[in-house]
Amino acid sequence: MKYVTKLTLAFSALLALVSGCGESSNKTVFGNTPKNETTAMLLNTPYIVNQGDKIIPDGLTEIVVNHVLDVNTKSVTLLSGSAALLRGTYAVQ
Repeated sequence: MKYVTKLTLAFSALLALVSGCGESSNKTVFGNTPKNETTAMLLNTPYIVNQGDKIIPDGLTEIVVNHVLDVNTKSVTLLSGSAALLRGTYAVQ
């Protein structure tokens, strides 16, 4: 009887571990990151960027990038000109 209980407990733990695995959502510590979104950037507004995001400038554009190493956070701010921020899988395609 003890063997069946241990086997059942081990199987339940394995099942719980495997069921937690799967495709991750595109979430960051800042919340959900849209998968296919284009944002027109506003002047002097910081935007948190993630891996795969892309900035498309329109003509002469000045952008400053801030990178916090300890938190691995990057933000971009449009100083002059205009640009579009492509987020997620849209930028990769």
